[in-house]
Order: sequence, then C-alpha cells, then structure tokens
Amino acid sequence: MGTSSSKKLRKTPLKLIHPPLRILTVERTYPKKKINLNNKCIRCNKLIEEPKFQITRNVRICRKCYNKKMEEQKKYMIVYLSNLKFEADEIFDNLYLGNEGSSFLKNDLKKLGITNIIIIGYYLYKFYPNDFDYKIIEVDDDESEDILQYFIPVIIYFLNSKGKCFIHCQAGMSRSASFTIAIVMFIKKLNFQNAYDYVLKRRKIICPNFGFIEQLKEFDEMLYLINYNIKFLQPMHNILFEGDDF
Repeated sequence: MGTSSSKKLRKTPLKLIHPPLRILTVERTYPKKKINLNNKCIRCNKLIEEPKFQITRNVRICRKCYNKKMEEQKKYMIVYLSNLKFEADEIFDNLYLGNEGSSFLKNDLKKLGITNIIIIGYYLYKFYPNDFDYKIIEVDDDESEDILQYFIPVIIYFLNSKGKCFIHCQAGMSRSASFTIAIVMFIKKLNFQNAYDYVLKRRKIICPNFGFIEQLKEFDEMLYLINYNIKFLQPMHNILFEGDDF
C-alpha cells in the first residue's frame, strides 16, 4: 500500500522538548515501496478513486473490487479456517497473538475473554462484528511497507480497549508480530531487542521481515525521546505524520 505525501516522515531533524533531549533524524535504511503509477484497477479497469489504495507491491485494485473479491472468497475461507487449530499465545493477560484461523473460532476467543480484535493485513475478515470490536490496519508483508505510521494508533487502540485484545495477520509471524513488539516496547518500556525476545519467548514462530525490524528500531528511538510517556504519544504522532487522525 502506498503512503500518501501527508503521511511521509519529515526529512529534517525533529526536536521534542522533553528529557532526555536528543535530536531525532529519521533515515530510512530499508527499501522504499514502489508505487504503480497506473491508476486503473486490475479487475474493472476503471480509474481508482482512492489512488493510494494498493495491494501487494505494484498490484492496484479499487476498493469496490477489493470488497467484492473479499465476499467471493469468504465462503471458501470459512471452510478452510474451520479446520485449523486454535492458537492464541498470551503476551500479556489482556493481549494475545495468533493467526487468521484463530480469528474465526469464536467460541475459543470467547473462552479467553477476547473483546477486541486487531487485524493486520489485506484480505482478512471481520467474521463477528456483532461480537467483537475490530481495528484493521491494511498493510502488506513486504520489507518496503511503511508500518511505522500505524504503531501509535494501534497502541492507543489497545490502551483504550476495555477487555482483552487478539491481534493477528495471516500467520501471526511477521506483521502482527511486529505490532505486538511495538506494543510491548511501549508498555514494558523495553528497547527493540528486549521486546523482541519477550514476544519470541511467548510465540516461538515470530519472524518480522527486515524492513519491519528497521522500523521497530526507529520506533525504539522515538519512544526513548518521549521517555515512554503516554501523554506524548499523540503529539509525537501528529508531529511525525502531520496530524493524521487516529
């Protein structure tokens, strides 16, 4: 998914007046995602009204065709997912990390006391909108995907949830694992490596891609700047991403 110009990080050094005072220079060391300049949908061949909506690297599809494809695939996904084993690894007593299949097993989720589900990825379903509160972050598991911009909104959502959260992508290894590490970094006030080890100990199969790891290291620097202070989270997000809404 491409990143709009309003969501690009500033190139100049940023200063936040909060001890310890340091200068943050955002330098991207991972490859930037290439954007397909053809604004036509691959399915209907019509101009895409949401020009930055993009699935998997250079593949373009309009929101209408995307939603239609989701509905077409849903019945097949239900059959497939119903045969999978439930897996939800406890990170905190109110945060569980797992895979897409587990998001379909409502009874198992209810037994854990899950009230909120965080979905990280494309073509992943809100199976039970009447039973759980959902937040969806549409990102691809690609090294050049910009996930840093979504860490703070997801942390805020988790902190505001009144019950227990289940976070997942497709396999629960890269995308959702990266967001879980970001949450642990803030909650536990850990640096990237310690937060990674913390999550790995609880879910042995996590494997964030290189680009996500680099962005988590950037987030580590940002959290250090604000001394892990919650009241600076939204202002920091507004400074870095020019006032994006939560």
